[in-house]
Amino acid sequence: MYTQLLSSANPGLIVICIDQSTSMADRYADSSKSDFAALAVNRVISEIITSCTAGDEIKNRCQISAIGYGSSVRTLFNEKPSELALINDYETRIRRVSDGIAGTIEEPFDLQVFVKPVANGGTPMAEAFQEAYAIADQFIKLNP
Repeated sequence: MYTQLLSSANPGLIVICIDQSTSMADRYADSSKSDFAALAVNRVISEIITSCTAGDEIKNRCQISAIGYGSSVRTLFNEKPSELALINDYETRIRRVSDGIAGTIEEPFDLQVFVKPVANGGTPMAEAFQEAYAIADQFIKLNP
C-alpha cells in the first residue's frame, strides 16, 4: 500500500472526470444530475483548498484537474489549490445545520463555483480517460 503523505515538497494529483453528456439533464432528487455533479465537485474542491490552508497561506500540496466530457472532451482546469482559490465566482446555496435542540434549520452560504452544470452530447468516457492519462503522465514527469 502506498502511504506517502501529500506535502508541498511531495504534491499529489487529483483528477476529476465529470460526465457532461445529455443524460445529465435527467432529474435527480430536486434538480438535475448535472446540477448535483457540479455541486459535488465544487464542494470537494472547496474542501481540498481548505485542507491545504494553514493560517492565511494555501499550501500547494496537490494539483487538481477537472475534465468534462459530453459534446467534447476538455480540461476545465489543471491548477494548484492556491490558483483555484483566486476564482471569484460564487453562488448562494442553502444547507441544513443543527439548531442546537435536536432539529435543523436552513442557512444560506456562499459556495465557490469551479464547475458549472452542463448536459450536452454523447458520453466519450474513453477519451476523457485518455486526457486524464496525459495529465497524470505530465504530472509524474514533473513530480517523480
